[in-house]
Amino acid sequence: MRPNNVARTLPIRINLLSDLGGWNTDLQELEVPELEWELNRGDSETMTFEQAEAYAADRSADGWRLPTLWELEALYRQSEVLNRDLSDDFNNEYLLVNAFWSSTEVEGRSTHIWHIDFGLGLNDEERVDHSFHELELRVRLVRSREA
Repeated sequence: MRPNNVARTLPIRINLLSDLGGWNTDLQELEVPELEWELNRGDSETMTFEQAEAYAADRSADGWRLPTLWELEALYRQSEVLNRDLSDDFNNEYLLVNAFWSSTEVEGRSTHIWHIDFGLGLNDEERVDHSFHELELRVRLVRSREA
């Protein structure tokens, strides 16, 4: 039985190169497995990358961690699973328009981390971007699917 605070995405093949016009050659096609996602994070506080790492470390005993860029893209493409995150107590139109940290460093630039803005369209090249660690974004943790 699935806990109430978890959403699941199905396995999906992600190729960020082809989807973003091939402008960045360090990203590759990957198969992302079925994953569980932490809910109740769409309206969470923003945090720096270091704060996001600390938040994930505090929850790591339960298997939670920051998602890779490909895992975050899988959630973007299956964002309907986040519908359970909507509530009458929150302005729902803003729930999916936040940028979220990934754990993926930009190759050759250790001070930059990739993130995805859930408010931009699939073909918008600015949807997948990278920023300095000091930028404050939201965090949604992921873990391998429980059996």
